[in-house]
Amino acid sequence: MKLLSSQNAWTLAAILGLQGLCNGNPAAPQPNSLDSLARRVEVPGLNTPSDEFPASRRESRARREKDVPQLGWGSGVGTPLPIATYEKKGAERLEAYNAARIHKTPDTTIFDDESDASKDEHKSFFNIYENEDYFKFHTETVPTKSYPELQLFKSDDTGVDVGDIKELEGIEITDPDVGLEINVGAYDKEGRIMMAFSAFKENNATPRGPTYVPNNEIGWQAFAHTAGDKVENLKVIFLMNIMNKGFWSIAAKNYNEIGKNYDEMVVWDAGHGEALKRFQRFLGSDNINGKLLALTNHHNAIKNKDIAKVITIPKDVHGSNGKFTAALVLK
Repeated sequence: MKLLSSQNAWTLAAILGLQGLCNGNPAAPQPNSLDSLARRVEVPGLNTPSDEFPASRRESRARREKDVPQLGWGSGVGTPLPIATYEKKGAERLEAYNAARIHKTPDTTIFDDESDASKDEHKSFFNIYENEDYFKFHTETVPTKSYPELQLFKSDDTGVDVGDIKELEGIEITDPDVGLEINVGAYDKEGRIMMAFSAFKENNATPRGPTYVPNNEIGWQAFAHTAGDKVENLKVIFLMNIMNKGFWSIAAKNYNEIGKNYDEMVVWDAGHGEALKRFQRFLGSDNINGKLLALTNHHNAIKNKDIAKVITIPKDVHGSNGKFTAALVLK
């Protein structure tokens, strides 16, 4: 099935995975050139109550879901974790990234033959482009003008003028047997930006062991395959059409703490004290946590840039195209 051939699928890709799955029936946003990923009806295991959890914990989860404002398109997906959990995860991930830079840790390597695998699976990953048993690729040119919401991000904040980037290479990676999406993104051949649409770890059938490649690494390899040694130019990772309720809950908490309305774009610098805590919450989200892990594994390739800021544009911001878009900015 062609990745970019029908007008439904890229919208669904942006909705699904880490960005979420729409469980409601809102009016759909306007389709664009990426709206063509294969349909997916459900993600197994999402929002499924479990008798293994005490009633008090199930009630706590239900309250967290109910209290999340609708900051993106649709009704959202997933059960938010306690805010403190995201904050802790984000602090740990940021500390690990900075430690890798300070200690000049070698980057994770990519190998083409299983015999070259490191005994430590975290020091090397199999080349996904040499693994046709588990990955099928479709690429197509993606005009950035199809995503007007990107024009809201100011070059003073991101370090790059998206208007100067006319097109990206869209890459859909699927399971070759059943066609389910594993990872979908669009990448700048000059390495300046990447757009993350979806990632389905449950569809990644690579067996555990030397040839296993996690989704964060799959996204990185697709980017590196496109940009080559120009990955060092990376400045922004855009998170498209965020549907994850955990991310919404973090944004709501942070917006309320600083007295911002949900119809405002906000730039969250790393900062200190309470500002740092708010920044770390975003880093600990499902949407960013894996991206930061990939950057840690390849910190030398991106010239050890600072994880500088997160920018958030909820759906009620004028010009948002009815979606929640965010950016992780490197400096």
